[in-house]
Amino acid sequence: MSQHRRHKRGHNPYVVVGHRKDSLARFIDSRRAGWMTQIDVDSCEYCHLCSEPVALIETKDVHAMTKASTVTTKLAERAHLEAYLVEYELNGDRGSCSACGRAEPAAHEDIVKFFVTEWTGSAYEREPLDPKPFAEWLWSLRFPHWQSECSNPRSAAMLYEEGRAA
Repeated sequence: MSQHRRHKRGHNPYVVVGHRKDSLARFIDSRRAGWMTQIDVDSCEYCHLCSEPVALIETKDVHAMTKASTVTTKLAERAHLEAYLVEYELNGDRGSCSACGRAEPAAHEDIVKFFVTEWTGSAYEREPLDPKPFAEWLWSLRFPHWQSECSNPRSAAMLYEEGRAA
């Protein structure tokens, strides 16, 4: 993906220009600046009891360009976490950001469907979920952690919160 195109992602000045080749080349040689790469992980789900991470999630609009999984899956593997792509579908038409042209939801829009893909190995299964089952899925990501890893004594009780048994 071109440097110019990456500059149009997000509105954070650090992400937009501060860590980009063109900016870094002001301080180090252009070749080294071009080798400095980064990703942003959209979400790190974690245990509210002990603050340990339980999953890494990349998100995107279902109509947006595909996201690469390579670095996120490698990071998840090193951390012994699961990695997912969560695509979302909005109701209604989207407007465009006046600053960068990226699609942005109107005030009345809401997410009507999620598509969850677990990034493991080479087989990817895309599971469609309505908003309520999606919220339940997010909650369930914590179950393995509470069952075997969480150091907080209240973790066992979390498996039965909201009437949900493990």
